[in-house]
Order: sequence, then C-alpha cells, then structure tokens
Amino acid sequence: SFLGHSAIRAHVMGLERSLEQSVEPTSAELQRMAAMIDEALASPPAPESAPVVPLGPPTVDIGMDEAELVQLCRQFKEEARSAREGGSEPRDKVWSDNLDLYMGRMDFSHKADWQHQEVMRDATKLVDRFAAAIKRALLQPGKFYKTKDLTPGLEPIYASIERLLDAQLERCSTTISGAETRFAHGVSKVLKTGAVMMMAAAVTYDRDTNRTRMDPVDPRELFYDPTGRGMYRLRSRELDKHVVDGWANEADPNGVPLFFADRIDALQDMRRDREELEKEQATGHSAGARPTARKTRVIDEFLFNVLVNVDGVAVAKNVVVIMANEMSIIRGPEPNPHWHGKDWIVAQPILEGAGPGSVYGRTYMEDFAPLSRTLSEMTNLIVDGTMVGLLPNYVVRPDLLDDPRQVADGLRPFKLWLANDDAMKPDDVMARMELGSLKRESIEVWTGIESKLREIAMQNQIDLGQFAGKSGVTATEANNVRESGSEIVMDIAENIDDGFIGPVLERMFYCALQNSDFSDPALRARIGEEVAEMLHAQREDFRQRRFGFKVSGITALADRAVRIRTRLQLLQILGQNETLVQLFAQSRDVAKVLDDLWTDLGVDAVEYLPKQKPDVPVPPDVQARTAAETAAAERARQGMQSDAARAEAAQRQAAAAEQQTLIAAQQAAQGGGGEE
Repeated sequence: SFLGHSAIRAHVMGLERSLEQSVEPTSAELQRMAAMIDEALASPPAPESAPVVPLGPPTVDIGMDEAELVQLCRQFKEEARSAREGGSEPRDKVWSDNLDLYMGRMDFSHKADWQHQEVMRDATKLVDRFAAAIKRALLQPGKFYKTKDLTPGLEPIYASIERLLDAQLERCSTTISGAETRFAHGVSKVLKTGAVMMMAAAVTYDRDTNRTRMDPVDPRELFYDPTGRGMYRLRSRELDKHVVDGWANEADPNGVPLFFADRIDALQDMRRDREELEKEQATGHSAGARPTARKTRVIDEFLFNVLVNVDGVAVAKNVVVIMANEMSIIRGPEPNPHWHGKDWIVAQPILEGAGPGSVYGRTYMEDFAPLSRTLSEMTNLIVDGTMVGLLPNYVVRPDLLDDPRQVADGLRPFKLWLANDDAMKPDDVMARMELGSLKRESIEVWTGIESKLREIAMQNQIDLGQFAGKSGVTATEANNVRESGSEIVMDIAENIDDGFIGPVLERMFYCALQNSDFSDPALRARIGEEVAEMLHAQREDFRQRRFGFKVSGITALADRAVRIRTRLQLLQILGQNETLVQLFAQSRDVAKVLDDLWTDLGVDAVEYLPKQKPDVPVPPDVQARTAAETAAAERARQGMQSDAARAEAAQRQAAAAEQQTLIAAQQAAQGGGGEE
C-alpha cells in the first residue's frame, strides 16, 4: 500500500495543524516523519490476507474539527460542574459536610480557646455499621445473585456463566497494598462512600493479571447531564504523566492504536482544580510536598449517549471522547468499545431524589447528619457549662497583695497567697464571680436529641438484621421505628441490589467475556477446562445475548429481618391469651412456625435435637453378671417386702387388741357408776 505525504503529516502534526499551510513542522516532527518512512521501507511486504493497520485510532466522522469538539466539551463540563455546585442544596456542599462529619471534623472557629471542641463520632459509627451489614449480606452462604436471560431455553448454560462470573468476583477488588481480594471487600468501600456521597465504581479489565477489576470511583469526579435527560457522563480527574504517556502505546487486539500519540506527547503539566483539597478531605491527610518529578495531566473522559454539534444536531450516539488539559482530544470520538454497550462506570445514590431530574439523589447521612452535629454542639456546651460552674472567675485586687505578680500564673489550689496589711480578710483580695449554672432544661434537650439519633440508628441496626444492644433501647422506641424504618431500609436495599450491584455484575460478565484469555491455566483451573473451551468457542454468540443478574442478597437480608419481627410479634400476641394459644395449636402447625423462625434467624435447629447414646455391644460375661445381680436384687427386694408385710400385720393386730381392751374398760366404768 502507499504511504501518502498528507497521511504522515496528519499523523505526526495532528489533523488541525497539518491542514494549516502557514504551520511548518518542527525538527522533531520532521525526524519522526523520516523514521516512519524508513521503517515502512525496511519492513517486509505484508501478505495480501493481512489486515491493514491504520495510522491513527478509529474515529467517528462528526463533521467537527478538534478545536470545535474541545470547545463543545468545555461547555458541557462547565454546565455539569456549575449545576452540581449551585442550587438550594448543592451536592458538592452536602458531600463536603458529610465527609467532614464522617472524619470527625466540625467548624469551631466561632468558639473561644477555652471552650470544648469535641466531635461525637455517632455518624461515623452509623456509616461503618451500615457498610458492615451490607458486606455481611454478600458473605452469606450461597449465591447472592441469579442469572436471567430474555431468551428461553438457556437455563442449562447458566452454571457456566456463573462460573466465569464467580471467578472474577473472587479477585476483582484490590487492597491498598495491591493485593487481590474478593468482591465484598470492594463493595464495602463503595458503600461507605455511597453513605457519605454516592456509590460509584468502574468496571475495567486488567490484561496484566487477566482479571476484571471493580475499582471505587470518587463521586466528585463524576458529572452528569443536569437536565436528567442523560445526554452525557463526564469523569474529570488528575493523572500522573507516566500513566497518560503509557496510553500512547495502547492498541486493540488488531493492533489499531486507541489514542493519538502525537497529542499525548504535546501535553504539558496541569493540575485539576481542588484535586489535592478533595483528597485531603476524604483521606484525612495531606498529599505532602509535591516533588518536581511528579507531573500531572487533567483528563476529562466523556461518554456521550448523544453527541450534538453547535446547532444541536445529533452527530453520534454512544461514543467516547477523552480530552486532556482542556485543550486536546487524545481519543475519539470512538464508538463505545465495551460489548455490553453501556457505561463502564456504575453510579447510584443510596436514596433516590424526589424530582425526576435529580441525577445525584440523596445520601444516607442526610437524615441524621444535622442531629449528629447538634448533638456535638450541645455536648460541648454542657461540658462548658459544667466547667464554668465548677471553676468560676474571680475578681482580684492586686494592690492588696504583697507582690502583685502572684496572680501572673492564675489561681490554683494549694498556693500560698501573701497579702499586705490593708487586706483584712481573703474576700478583700479576691471575690468569686458567678457566671451562671447549668440548667436542667439543657440536659433534657440533650437527652431528646440523643434519643432521636438513637431511633435513627435502630432503623439501621434492627431492620438490617443487627438487633440493637440492650443498653438504652426501650421497647417503645423499637416499636416506633418498625413501620417507618422497614420501608426506608427496604428502599435502600433495592437501590443497592438493583441499581448498583446488579449492573456491576452485568458489566463484569461481559467485560470478562470480551477480554479473558481462556487459555490462561489459572483461569481454566477456576472455571474448568470444558467451560473455558465452551466460552472461548461461543464468545461471539454470547456477545449477542442480553444476560442479566438478579441480585437479592441485601434485599433478602432486610426482608428476612421483617419476617422475624412479624413472627415474633404474632407469638407475643398469642402468648397473652391462653384461648388464642389453644386455637392456634389446633389449627396451625406450631413446629413449622418455629422451624421458619429458626431459619430466618440463621440458627441450625438440628444442633438442638436431643442426642441419643450410641448402641454399644455388651460382652456375654458382663451380660450374665448383670443378670445375676439383677435377680439377686429382685429376691432381696421381695424378701424385704415379706418381712415388712408381717411386721405391719402384727402392728395392726396389737392395735386392735389394745382398742378392744380400752372399750371394755370404759363399759365397766359406766356400769359401776349407775349402781351407786
């Protein structure tokens, strides 16, 4: 094939600069053009059947040059950023306040130095407990998902599909040290972020380790179409120079480059606004002194569901555009490269917003964050009031002291004060100044706030199967939150299952199907030789099908907790009336009710069955000796019974004779008295 001058010039200088007649290539660009020609002349001719690899990445013709596309991307970025930072309840401010509260930070700049400035960590404990409860639901025995497909008759291959997905779930997350870990570990981190801001994770494929990755994403990097019409999604972040430089060498399986290498080479150092501040706020520590060797690039990754030009005309759908430093397009517009055809970043709020255009929803912390802050403020005020009451101020007359410098270090116990002759008594030198006392109403207000916060905590503890501890939890409080708490937690569970984990599993499966090397011995050992061969042979066929995954781990746990409460309430009502107990026992299977209750509680009822002693064979000599001893004991017992019977009969005879003698004596006495 021919290597045209215009093609070389456009590849090295970029399309826009190459079309400008007034622009001359630099010496470095000329050297690169010459090297490309030398390489082409030195290479052997490709066979006729070999595909021709284009010089640049595949792009969609949208009728706009790079400068126009950059300007359009800038406008979309500004639209999404200003929308999220503005409004009556800007999400950025809500997220920032939640992060500060979770990390134990509050603004005490209005307080004096002597006042207490403690932050009660109730919000932190609630978020951690919430994430732990969800993680426990995913670690329950058995699968927390089921495969579903719109095409009937494919049930026999579900097991193979789930083997591939299970192999990815076992090692899709990564610890801080870089170790591979399972899905539940990564979800726990995403849920903590979701409780404070919004759940977000990126599903990508790591070719170095031949695994699908699920990496948490900072929601502050994500911007969505504020109109709610879903035109685009933007991820704006700061990356190190060496990471972006590595993209210049990336290519698809056919060897087609994915990025514009010349544009990457031309990038300069740039930082994302507030990048270091946001990281410090989320982690609690600063980024440290930045070394001169750390160079960064600002990368804006767009996924356009619909890309329009300046006239509002749709020019492309479902395309990827990556802009660097807000000045250069280094990838795209390119069709979505993923087989699932969807966004590889899954984002979902814990609670949906009230309006149809609410793209960021509500956070889990929004219900109790104000109460938690108020509780911290009230606690500090009560401690301040107690301290003021115990350690009041004093009015001092230094002129009555022998040396006025004695008050320089303040008042303290066990100090000897030297007064002059003008002081007649201690009150002349110093007098106590009362600044008020702690009112009882303050404690009552604090108790009410703490009780309300505890009720909100119980919605998390009880409804997710974590029954609240005995300390401080009353039956009245538990009953008050049952109804409202059940609906809230069930809504949260469904949002997590259906809105986040389900879509993540779908993307993980198609990502693994598209990129997995089924000849990898480690992967074949995990999913089996036959399954690996089948998936490799039918990879393209599976690509055309729309598999999905129904997640029920968290929803099932919350639903199970509701059933437990309902059954316990039924048994409590029946136990209050003996007639109801009898009617229930006659018309219902009580054992079945108890079995279901034990199952929902996660208790193995078999462990509580009475244990039977195993039958051990008795030797013949032992049997004969035991029989002889038993017979002797029986004869002795019968002999004892005979002796006892004879003694009892003799006693009865003696008693009867004595009774007759007494009667005869009485009759004789009565006869003699009559004759006299």
